[in-house]
Amino acid sequence: MKFNKTYFFFLILLLNSFTSMAQAPKSFSSEPEAFFNELKGYMELTNKKETEKLMDKFELMWIKTPKFTGEQMRTIVATANDMLKKRMKPYPDFSNYVIALMAFSESGRNLDMFLNWHNSLDKVISGSTKRYSNYIEDVAGLFASNTLYESSSTKWVASTGDFLFEFDTVPRIKFPKMDLTCYAKEDSSVISGVSGYYYPLSKTFVGKGGKLFWTRAGLNSATTYADILSVSVDLTSTEWGTDSAVFYSKQYFKEPLRGKVLDKILANVSSEKATYPRFSSYDLNLGIKEIVKDADYVGGFSQHGSKMIGSGTKEQKASLTFKRDKKLFLVVSSMSFVVRPDRISSDNASFVCYHDQDSIYHPSVAMKYISKDRELSFIRTSGVGVSMPFFNSFHQMDMYVDAIYWKIDDPIMELKMLSGQGESKMVLESGNLYTDERYQNSRHLRCEPIIYD
Repeated sequence: MKFNKTYFFFLILLLNSFTSMAQAPKSFSSEPEAFFNELKGYMELTNKKETEKLMDKFELMWIKTPKFTGEQMRTIVATANDMLKKRMKPYPDFSNYVIALMAFSESGRNLDMFLNWHNSLDKVISGSTKRYSNYIEDVAGLFASNTLYESSSTKWVASTGDFLFEFDTVPRIKFPKMDLTCYAKEDSSVISGVSGYYYPLSKTFVGKGGKLFWTRAGLNSATTYADILSVSVDLTSTEWGTDSAVFYSKQYFKEPLRGKVLDKILANVSSEKATYPRFSSYDLNLGIKEIVKDADYVGGFSQHGSKMIGSGTKEQKASLTFKRDKKLFLVVSSMSFVVRPDRISSDNASFVCYHDQDSIYHPSVAMKYISKDRELSFIRTSGVGVSMPFFNSFHQMDMYVDAIYWKIDDPIMELKMLSGQGESKMVLESGNLYTDERYQNSRHLRCEPIIYD
């Protein structure tokens, strides 16, 4: 007869299974020493070496120097028997339970917490064995190091071991005011002073009343922070957020802003390059007077790490208004401005520079303002508007130049062709060359020249 290796391997596994079932106790003894020996023998069926190490530690607090009261011992035996009835495995089910018991004992917690924990176990055991085993493992982490969740890449830890076990259709663990910290990628994210509930079966924390600081981005915790009104955090992730936050940026606003917060841990990011935490305001019509000298800002407000972002929409763009001799001189509009202490920039902005009833205009340029030089630059870039010239109604001409530079305190604007453009030449074309055909060809750019009566 031909030998079949697959059938032979299956037969060996089946025989081992029958052997384990035959040797497993039908129930554990209530006598402490007998219980210990029976539990150890059952666990050795699966992994004798690991059982020796684990049960040597457990023996110290169970028999040699008992750390559990008589009532607690009876509860433990009853729980172990319930696990047997559910045919739970020595590893990881019973091993996790022993580890949790040792962590509880070493943490010095009181009898009430022990009873509340086991009351929740009695309710969870009616469900799947996997969820039950995971719940025990999570609780072991809480007892040992206040760890709510831990994987190979992510760890969430509470700053306090002062928590309560509750059951409300599912087990939950109530935390009073604490700091909840996520560790990942050699960095951390902290929700300070938050209170709420941890739901182990879904790996979720639901809380309220915390604070998020921007110290990770190098900003002062006394002037830049957010109050977290409510939050739900998936602890399996290094990213969390809430749409219910109140933000304080005392550098720019006297009153707090309502909006949403998002935080995410990224690897190898310095405070200068940090783009998290983030806040975005709901109000898109906020005003900042003198955001830089002689310039006001109107629009939405976002804080991305160390960067302040002026934000808008297609329908309601943010704007920077520059004044000269206290009169309106230049308006820059964009869906996004990046504001730093030394500069303001936008990758795609429109601008209008006014001179009496005339103007210079372009619908799509890269804009930058350098604070120390008080210099503005507008550079035509690739994409929509690249072939569009600067429109100059004062001189009635189209200016085919790459860039305009202007030092606000000087009366002269400098027109430039940028290096690396080959044989490109500056072209200043009289408005008298306007044709309807040229106008119609420009309409696909979704912008209209400014027309004055």
